[in-house]
Parts: sequence; structure tokens; C-alpha cells
Amino acid sequence: MEIYPENYLGPISGKDPIRAIAKIAANYYVFMTKDIEWVQPLVPLIRDSFIDRNRVTNFYDFSLKDLAVSKHEVSHILYLEGNPKEGLLFCYLELFNTYCFMVLINEYYTGECIRHYYKNDLITGKTTQSPPKFDIPYLDIRRLKWKEKGLDKEFENRCTRAMKLYGGELTTKPNQKNNSI
Repeated sequence: MEIYPENYLGPISGKDPIRAIAKIAANYYVFMTKDIEWVQPLVPLIRDSFIDRNRVTNFYDFSLKDLAVSKHEVSHILYLEGNPKEGLLFCYLELFNTYCFMVLINEYYTGECIRHYYKNDLITGKTTQSPPKFDIPYLDIRRLKWKEKGLDKEFENRCTRAMKLYGGELTTKPNQKNNSI
């Protein structure tokens, strides 16, 4: 199996995809807590296409080992943490173990201490809700900035890994246009 990206293969960016990522984080928080108060800082981004590059960013700081992803697994991951001591409410999202994001939901969080985790292995269908133990870079989350450079190698490695598990290979490197279509 070969994959020929139609236009572009690279980390997700742009208004609508970023809005969708923010909406996933907000919906997961509301689903898990039944509360809407703390997600209000995301509403302008979700509703109005206003991109706050200090609120949603590509985030490849966690390794697959940190997240307890087995070598034969391709999964979607959601990790939600509300830490009143740090004053942070954030959600880490990983799609296909390839597209990785951090969403700073609220930087003035004083609610309950919460920690929710959801991982769905797309190959086996198995879900996990027990978070692995890993270090959270609170200072990096507090200083969240959109990252456009330096992601290509990690993103390419993760794409290549996922494709090998599906029995395929990438025919276009990330951030290169595919002119063969």
C-alpha cells in the first residue's frame, strides 16, 4: 500500500483544523466534568475562527513510550488535566500517534484537580482510561507558542511508523508537495 497525499503531508495547521482541535479538547472536558465554566477561553477560537497561537499548538514533547503506546499500536489519545496548584487546565491530543497537539484551555484554573485519559488502539479497538505516569512540562504549557519549525523529523518518524504498521510506506516526505497526482 502506498499513500499519496493529495496536497500536503505535514503537521496540521490552518483555522478550521485548529478550531476542530480546540473543540475536541473543550468537548472532552465538558463530557468528563459536565461543566462549561472553565472552557470559556476557548469559545472565541471555536466560534469565530480566531486563532490564538498561545492556546493551541503542535506538541511533540511526549514520546510514545511516555504515553505507553506499544510498538504494534496506532491510537488516538486524549489526556485532560486540571491542576489548580499550577493554575492550568489543558488537554493533550494525539491522532493516529502522528498529529500531536496541546490545548491550553484555561491558564487561571482554580477548579477541582482532575486527570482524565482516553486511548483507543485503532488496530485492536481496545480502549484504555488509566493514564500512564509521565512528567508534565507545566512551564512549557504555560508558555505555549505555536511551533512551525523543527517538527518535520518527528512528524515524519511518526508517519513512517504508522504506515509500517498498516503495511505501507510514505511516498512523499512531510512538507513536500506531491506533483505526481
